[in-house]
Amino acid sequence: MIIWSFESLSLLHRLKLHKVLVQGLSFSHNELYLASLGGQDDKRLVIWEVATGKGLCGNSAGVDVSNQVRFYNNSDDQLITVRNFGASLWKVDYVNKKVPALKI
Repeated sequence: MIIWSFESLSLLHRLKLHKVLVQGLSFSHNELYLASLGGQDDKRLVIWEVATGKGLCGNSAGVDVSNQVRFYNNSDDQLITVRNFGASLWKVDYVNKKVPALKI
C-alpha cells in the first residue's frame, strides 16, 4: 500500500505487512490512523500511524474473509469489520499496541 500527499503530489509511505491483497481501508475521523484489512491470504486487521507509516498493532480478523473495515465516525479507536455472515467490533489499545475484538 502507498500513502500519497495530495498537497505535494509525493509518496509519503510505502506500507508492507499484508501478504498480497488489501481488502479494505479506512482512515480515522481525524486522519491520524489508517486501518487496513488483508484478503483471504492473511485475514489480518492492521492499524497504521499515518504520520510515521508504522504499523502499530494488528490482529486476525477471523476465519472468514472480512470484506470491509470502517472506523466509527467520531472515534480513532473503534472500528467495525464486516464479513459475508456477520460483523466484528474492535477497540484499539494504542498504549499496549493491541486491537482486540469486542464481545457483542
